[in-house]
Amino acid sequence: MQQTNNIQSPKKWYLRWWAIIIWAVLALVLVFFIAMSFYVISKSKAGNNAPNVKKSQPYDKKSYEGSTNFSQGPKNAEINIVEFGDFACSHTKNSFYTMKKILSTHKNIRLVFRDYPNVAEQSLDLAIAARCAGEQKLFWQMH
Repeated sequence: MQQTNNIQSPKKWYLRWWAIIIWAVLALVLVFFIAMSFYVISKSKAGNNAPNVKKSQPYDKKSYEGSTNFSQGPKNAEINIVEFGDFACSHTKNSFYTMKKILSTHKNIRLVFRDYPNVAEQSLDLAIAARCAGEQKLFWQMH
């Protein structure tokens, strides 16, 4: 008589239930990294295909000067400085002396002053007064 062996051979470690779960998680992580790499590569290629922007575009002087703003300096200056100022602002007051020095030392610079009055204090009144002085050709003395 032959004796049958009822002892089962143990399963290999990679065939057990916990190993199958580990393999599934690793497969999901691998798929995630592959998908992310394709996404990053496609975004980097899209960034390289962006249209080229011209480095120096000529600007229409009326777009930054405005028809009602006051300016100092030559009309065909190479450098145009547009100052948005408030007559009641201490920073605008402090920058006046710097701008005056720049304009006196460099003859090819144009300064355009645009009103940017604050809603507080007397800013609007001062801006209106400067405009009235400008109608009398006395804007820069008022400034």
